[in-house]
Amino acid sequence: MDIFEQWKIIEKEKFNHSPINKEDIMEAIYQKSTGTMEILKTRLKYKMMWVLFFTGCFTGLALWQFDNLPVVLIFGAAALLYGLAYFGLRTYYLKMGSEKKELSTLDVMKNNYKLINGALKFEGNIMYPTVPLMLLGAIAVPGLIEGETLLSIYGEPKTLTIAIVSIIILVPLVKFFGDKMNKIAYGSFINKLEDNIKEMEMVG
Repeated sequence: MDIFEQWKIIEKEKFNHSPINKEDIMEAIYQKSTGTMEILKTRLKYKMMWVLFFTGCFTGLALWQFDNLPVVLIFGAAALLYGLAYFGLRTYYLKMGSEKKELSTLDVMKNNYKLINGALKFEGNIMYPTVPLMLLGAIAVPGLIEGETLLSIYGEPKTLTIAIVSIIILVPLVKFFGDKMNKIAYGSFINKLEDNIKEMEMVG
């Protein structure tokens, strides 16, 4: 048995023989966690609004160039991907705070912890792989608007080289800064919730 497990047993024994009501302690921990969970849910909502904004922008650009099929397909694909991201995040958002009444407070906390981490992972899984496609589309759009074809645009060695170098450099940067921003916006609150879950498990 490691030191951490021994410490948990000792702490449980202390609480079992403590005059302080364990239910009161657990309620205090849960109330502390409620504020954290509300902040996480609110910040997830802000993320959804940004995703919805970009969905609208790409949809508008597709409609603006509705007579240029290649451009419509590029902007339409971007709008579709962002739309899927929005509805996926919305699913996680709606599940947060809507747990069944029979769930214990600890299970509610664990569920919210799982949901917010799942939402951020989902965002990364659907958005980061699309970055190369977005870059290729962004490079091609000006030429497509002028009437060129994708084959003629990427048939030029210079354009193809720019596209490859951009993907190699920008994709890791986008992932790095995306993860960094999520850590700034959510990291401390996720850590607080995780710590509260551990406290609740120790008390219980």
